[in-house]
Amino acid sequence: MSRTVFVGNIPYDLPETTLITIFEEVGPVKSFRLKLDETTNKSKGFGFCEYHDAETASSAIRNLDGYDVGGRTLRVNPGNADPAGEVNKSHSAGEEESLKGKRRMMIKSGT
Repeated sequence: MSRTVFVGNIPYDLPETTLITIFEEVGPVKSFRLKLDETTNKSKGFGFCEYHDAETASSAIRNLDGYDVGGRTLRVNPGNADPAGEVNKSHSAGEEESLKGKRRMMIKSGT
């Protein structure tokens, strides 16, 4: 199992810091990546939480799936790294441009 969990149905106005606090209830969070709309820079309502080990990620799925926050019920499922093409908020602008270039190269080369 992966150390990363997918988190869905996040209230659009909920800060990433609040999500980290919630997910730290089951163990130390290595990173949390709230996905943002590239145009508006507002939350898309989902993200990825990475833990230091798969056991903690499994615990998050068992204990936080169905967690009520801001009138919404979180969906917490096994997840992998961010899907290709999604912008990772934690990257700097330069790193993101580099990643976009790599993605374009992969598409052109067919890999």
